Amino acid sequence: EVVVTGLMAIACAAIGNTRWVVARGLHVPLSLHYLTVLPSGSGKGPVRQYLRRAAGGIEKGVDRRREEARRERQDYEAELERWKSDGRSQKRRESRGPRPEPPLLSPHGGERVSFVVSEANLEGVVATLEDTPRGFLWASDEAHEVLGMLGRYGDKGARSVDAARLRRLMDGAPVEAHRARSNASSVRRLPRPVLAFDADVQPGVVEPLFNREDYVSGMAARMLIHCPPPMQGSRSYVAPPPEPGPEVLELLRARLAAMWTIELRLEEGVPQHEPLTLDDEAELLWAQELERLERRYPNAGDSETGALGHARGRLLRLSGVLALLRDPGSRTVSAEDMRRAIVHVRYHLAHYRALLGGGDSEQDRLDRLGQQVQKILAR
Repeated sequence: EVVVTGLMAIACAAIGNTRWVVARGLHVPLSLHYLTVLPSGSGKGPVRQYLRRAAGGIEKGVDRRREEARRERQDYEAELERWKSDGRSQKRRESRGPRPEPPLLSPHGGERVSFVVSEANLEGVVATLEDTPRGFLWASDEAHEVLGMLGRYGDKGARSVDAARLRRLMDGAPVEAHRARSNASSVRRLPRPVLAFDADVQPGVVEPLFNREDYVSGMAARMLIHCPPPMQGSRSYVAPPPEPGPEVLELLRARLAAMWTIELRLEEGVPQHEPLTLDDEAELLWAQELERLERRYPNAGDSETGALGHARGRLLRLSGVLALLRDPGSRTVSAEDMRRAIVHVRYHLAHYRALLGGGDSEQDRLDRLGQQVQKILAR
């Protein structure tokens, strides 16, 4: 489970703002927000490091773009200084030409462009997104770096403001962050942000990680929470299982690179995504699963109700990422992509209920009983 969610998260960063799923009037970004509940020393770190190796070529390209953007800014500042200097002389002022324009934001990003960020507070994330129109992955081995920093440096109501801003980033909704600095207003505008994240939390800390407002507002419900079985007590050191061969790493590199090379188009600084649509069978499967989830509402608690409500969009996001992992050139979500997305959503909803929602619902028990009956009849 840790490998799958880690790969899905890093695929979100590779796809970014280039593709959104469009279905029945909904437009959803392909950003996922994973919260993995595991004790310390469970081995999530090596998995994340392995996946970062697979994305090493992408990160080197991002570093080069960052340096290019820095040089562009320096060239602009030097040209602007020359223009100002020419204005001090009447003779040179007449021939100096128009004031130089600052460099436009490139689809490849600016000086703070990033692919994966591992340490940041929310203000730093907003600043980095301003320079990263494609979007990026916020990966942390401690979920408190994502949620515990909300409102840390503000007044009593600052957490609510930060939490609302984070929810908008998760939804891909426009954000304007105003900050007063030196008696002047600093405004960061994100017209279409895409932010995925992959964070860890230890058991016993997951519930206190959210306050009551997070449940009411849907912050917790937006998370794809899971608690994989820990490996402690069953690991073998004398005869350890074989590590993935080099062909696996090369396959991952090739697939991530293919998604990363999908061009992002900007219009007046606003990212323009291309649509991923559902084929007819995929749309039918999506609708059938939504009706199945509808039947769980009467017996669901407040917390689970929020998770059920957000499952509609999470199905679309997951199916879109799975479609592009299958074929980076795909323009449609297939029925098989949607079936796999349904498996993912059911898995995360089950873990959400176990951790935050109060256990199985009556509908779940009936569904399991029906599956058992079908297996008996099949035999």
